Amino acid sequence: MAAAPPVRPAPTLQTVAIKPATLDAAKGYLRLDVRTAKEFAAGHLPGAVRLDLGALAQRCPENDPAEASCLRSALGAFGLGGDLPLVVYGADLEFPARAFLRLENAGCRTVHVLDGGWGAWLAAGLPTTQRERKLTPRPFGAGAGRLAMIEPSAVLSGLAGDPGKGGGGLQLLDLRDEGDWSAVGYAPPPAFRAGHAPASLPWDPRRGLPAGGRLPDPQADRAAFGRFGPAAGSTVDPTAPFALLGDGLSGSRQVIAYLRLRAMGLEARVVRGGFAAWAAAGLPIVRIVEPAEVYALLDSAALAGNREASLPILDLRDLADYDQGHLPGAAPLPPALLAKGPQAIEAAVVARWPKHFLTREPLLILGYDRACLRSRTAAIAAARDGFRTILWLRDGMAAWKAAGLPVAR
Repeated sequence: MAAAPPVRPAPTLQTVAIKPATLDAAKGYLRLDVRTAKEFAAGHLPGAVRLDLGALAQRCPENDPAEASCLRSALGAFGLGGDLPLVVYGADLEFPARAFLRLENAGCRTVHVLDGGWGAWLAAGLPTTQRERKLTPRPFGAGAGRLAMIEPSAVLSGLAGDPGKGGGGLQLLDLRDEGDWSAVGYAPPPAFRAGHAPASLPWDPRRGLPAGGRLPDPQADRAAFGRFGPAAGSTVDPTAPFALLGDGLSGSRQVIAYLRLRAMGLEARVVRGGFAAWAAAGLPIVRIVEPAEVYALLDSAALAGNREASLPILDLRDLADYDQGHLPGAAPLPPALLAKGPQAIEAAVVARWPKHFLTREPLLILGYDRACLRSRTAAIAAARDGFRTILWLRDGMAAWKAAGLPVAR
């Protein structure tokens, strides 16, 4: 009998965004201004100091695995300690979000952003000053030990299975594309279609953001995010940690996604270097293909049913359905075999394609149709088995038949 998945506590909402009036009345927070030096000199919040994110990035590069240690040293020299409550503000949401990520990655225990930033403070008619404040260098301290960043190589082994099925592990969000893919029938967006990490879901963290550099209401935002998933009836697990895979920290989506999920009370980690680093590390990539593209990969002998296809094709449907008709040259890999554990896919391929080289040649997987999520589990299993190029006929055997292509029995 399989062990029950671990029970995690429900996410706890935390106050990330602070209203201007609340901050004005509060005591004990250090206010960090991440606008330009010129903007800061023209006027800023009373008691604020300017945090130069450009200088910080130059001293502690975002792509350096030792970034957190470097940040603690740099922030301590600036005058910040890990236990000091902080409120970050700027002219928009991107730069406060960038500061929020870096401060949390350094280990700062209490970091907030000013809801609506500098513009909201002015609109509320609250006091400003041009007086500059200097901080005294201090030991940063031990910090919170929060894992805000994660290396690409550490993501693969920690990936979860299907959302909604339990079992724990990371859930991977691909941030590279714009728009809401679920609004168009789960049609995959361009960058995601061309190649993505196994089991990742495309998500644009900028959609649904209020105007004026504000964050959504965290409770409503978390409820809406909890309905997000790869298909109807399968949603993400809001109690699991999320890994955020974008174009690298130079873009805005990773930092906004991190801030937004943290405001929902969710655990999030940014994949260092984004998808470019993932690909450069030789990690598995899944490419979505259409029936016509698969048909072009098959030779006449395979189409005629005279031999196996030249590339491994694994049909993830039940064996009875496979026997009723399958893609020419495909081998069956029903759930019972897939569930046998590590190397199940490798064993299935070696049995039918003994000369296939896992790291150099592609593997094609397919299920029933777009709603069939077995391919998500299979993609993770194939990646862990050593396959580096995985072709996914996402709309499955239903699309193959709808295109009028040959069916073998």
